[in-house]
Amino acid sequence: MNIKITQNMKFIKGPSAWFKHQVCTFTLDAEQIKHPDDSRLALLKELALPLPANSTSLGLWLAQLANAIQKFASYQGDFFSCRVLASKKARENSLIIAFSYLEEEVARDSLLCALYLAQVSTHLPCDNSAGIANHIQKLGHKVGLGPSTYAIWEAALEQQIPVWKLSDCSLLQLGLGKQQQRVWTAETGQTPLLAENIAQDKDWTRHLLETVGVPVPQGRVVVSREDAWVAAQEIGLPVVVKPQFGSQGNGVSINLHSEQQVLDAFDNANAFNCSAVVESFKEGADYRILVIGDKMIAASLREPAQVVGDGVSSVSQLVAAVNRDPRRAESHAGVLSPIPLDPISFAVLASQGFDLDSIPDKGAKVLIRKNANLSTGGTAKDVTDLVHPQVATLAISAARQLGLDISGVDIITSDISKPLGETNGAVVEVNAGPGLRMHLEPSEGQGRPVGKAIVSMLFPKPAKALIPVIAIISAKGASSITESVFRKAQQRFGATGLIGTDGLFVDALKIAKSSGCARADVLRLCQHPDLKALVVEFSWDEFIHQGLGLSCYSLIVCADAPESELFTQPELLQQLRHGLSSSGKILLPEHLAALAPSQPSFWSKALLCCTSPWNECLKYLALNPSGIFHTYGDKLSVYLGEIKGSERTLPNIQTNGLNLVAVVEHLLEQSGE
Repeated sequence: MNIKITQNMKFIKGPSAWFKHQVCTFTLDAEQIKHPDDSRLALLKELALPLPANSTSLGLWLAQLANAIQKFASYQGDFFSCRVLASKKARENSLIIAFSYLEEEVARDSLLCALYLAQVSTHLPCDNSAGIANHIQKLGHKVGLGPSTYAIWEAALEQQIPVWKLSDCSLLQLGLGKQQQRVWTAETGQTPLLAENIAQDKDWTRHLLETVGVPVPQGRVVVSREDAWVAAQEIGLPVVVKPQFGSQGNGVSINLHSEQQVLDAFDNANAFNCSAVVESFKEGADYRILVIGDKMIAASLREPAQVVGDGVSSVSQLVAAVNRDPRRAESHAGVLSPIPLDPISFAVLASQGFDLDSIPDKGAKVLIRKNANLSTGGTAKDVTDLVHPQVATLAISAARQLGLDISGVDIITSDISKPLGETNGAVVEVNAGPGLRMHLEPSEGQGRPVGKAIVSMLFPKPAKALIPVIAIISAKGASSITESVFRKAQQRFGATGLIGTDGLFVDALKIAKSSGCARADVLRLCQHPDLKALVVEFSWDEFIHQGLGLSCYSLIVCADAPESELFTQPELLQQLRHGLSSSGKILLPEHLAALAPSQPSFWSKALLCCTSPWNECLKYLALNPSGIFHTYGDKLSVYLGEIKGSERTLPNIQTNGLNLVAVVEHLLEQSGE
């Protein structure tokens, strides 16, 4: 790996001059970028990525290429974007390539690969070009968010709720401080542990559902092979045998008609648990109902893993061909899972007169598994609009009886559009932390916004995910202002965090020393479960080159601004604007006024005080908290909501020593809890 290249990369978290979210940047000479040669075109084709449109757009193409490689690593949302800027600190033909990212490792290797393809570098993130596609995709699966977690992450961003990973295992935090909620795949901080334990126990689940009138199969727990066969005879063949504790269809055998089948099924189940459950087999199709809160959000018809013969290929070859589908990935990283070949698969094949070397006739369907779980290679068809209201009500009742906030209710019925009583259907399982893949991108039918439903359940009002966060930005140091604002916020809200040169504090308790990176300290302190407000001191350098860390500041105060070429650029105000929540405000000194956009839409969410002198404008703000305004000389333009007021002379106001801290205090008084 080229050290110079990696050192040239910058990872900016939070609002920046380029994007509202985190961005990777790289500076290079425009003349270095070239069309890919023949050897590198082959890699482009392997990745199915676009060629540059023409020589004048190569800089933008490079940024787009890095983004495309990133998306190839299994990120499918609309989050990613890119742009190219001219660098003012280098030669005129120097470019800044910028693209948004989710995972640093994936972004770094994606950019290295893009630079290789554009002949800027001879270095690859892996040993050879033949393995680059596989490397990038595996890296994305290893460190990235899975489909379920990514859907929640994307939905949070859409609702302007701050979200970030807390660990490598895709544990997410949504919201700030005391208002935060945590999510891990389809489990939340509101999911009771007791409810999860009950759902894992198939016997408990059956008894509890039966209590509230939810139809369930007849069954009981067995602890030996002999007992399993006795239970099967008591219940009546055919039966189902599955581990008493389990998930994802592991160890489940269905539609068993003989003693030997039952005995073998017990052995398979026993490999996962020392006890198993024998239940009556229900005829019908396998449906999964997703319940979030007290609503049915989606429903899928699940079909078991199977292959279709071509008259030439063996069963093992047919399975291998299906597993080459890029949508099938290990560890739930893709929207589908590979079809496994294991003892259960061998038994299913044998029951049909096949083994791995058998060559099925052309068009013949061969089951590999009888259960329809996606985790064992199954597929799913969306049937949400077909579910009968009574079936939906029963699914919701089942979830509520177990106490789950998010659940996957498995139903066997011949027709999901009819009440279960008419079809002899039953609820066969209730799953905690259900997979969302089948509902996000079904094999057939419409995908459902299940990530949005989860976020809406956690935060019915997105604004409730936030706490007041105030940034004080200064070139010369503004500790006295920061401390004063901290005290006022503390009085107003209670437990208040402070990030400054002296460290990280919650009230009087010092949490840690300053890391030297304010944006990282912001994300750390916002994890504190008691935090009700936060005051952060940034230097202008930190603000420009590292980002704010969040895009939900309620107030950004610029105590001063250094004289620099940078501050003649409109991107500065856009960067500040990106750092605000939907109702946030900005206080700026006068010499940045000329950069302010004139569109009312900008002023409706940003408050710029471009003052001469400061005190007069601040006093006016204190008297008119709903006024969104700016001044030029002695003229004042006022915007109220979407209405642009006319220019008028600045009123003669007695300042009486009113200062910045007093105005901030007034704004805090206007803030809600």
